[in-house]
Amino acid sequence: MIQGMNPRPVPSQNALPPGVTARVRRSVRAVLVSDASELLLLQIQNPTPGGWNGWITPGGGPEAGEDDVSALRRELFEELGLEKAPIGPLVWNRVHFHEWNGEWIEGREAFYLVRVATSFLPEPQQLTEAELRDLKGMRWWSAAELKETDREFAPRRLPELFEEILKNGSPSVPVETGV
Repeated sequence: MIQGMNPRPVPSQNALPPGVTARVRRSVRAVLVSDASELLLLQIQNPTPGGWNGWITPGGGPEAGEDDVSALRRELFEELGLEKAPIGPLVWNRVHFHEWNGEWIEGREAFYLVRVATSFLPEPQQLTEAELRDLKGMRWWSAAELKETDREFAPRRLPELFEEILKNGSPSVPVETGV
């Protein structure tokens, strides 16, 4: 255990606990919207005992030499079987700190809008061992379902942010989501 580390797993927060250092992890994510105005989310479970269980957008970290679009296309194929996805504009940015599997992480995420046909059915193709361990499910959510549920999302404002995209389309400047 890192000295000063909170032994209880915590959800995302704006700052690190005193005396804790974090590894920076950059990632690209898809705000994957169907023709039926539904959002695809993945349910994940932090493997730390009692860890966070919630819903996130698909995506992951770029590999060496990958730009955001290439990385997101690869992640969408690996996690969902989605090939040649039309990657739209950058709509959100997020910086947050969280503990995952015993390690503190400073997450720096870029979210891109990706539109798909309602008929798209996700079928994971190449999940890593960690993804197989942590991924607990995936499903399409309507804006109403997101607002009505007591489930946790990352970013926390996901229901509100998604509703804004449905109402107004892509923002002219990426929105800072908060934790």
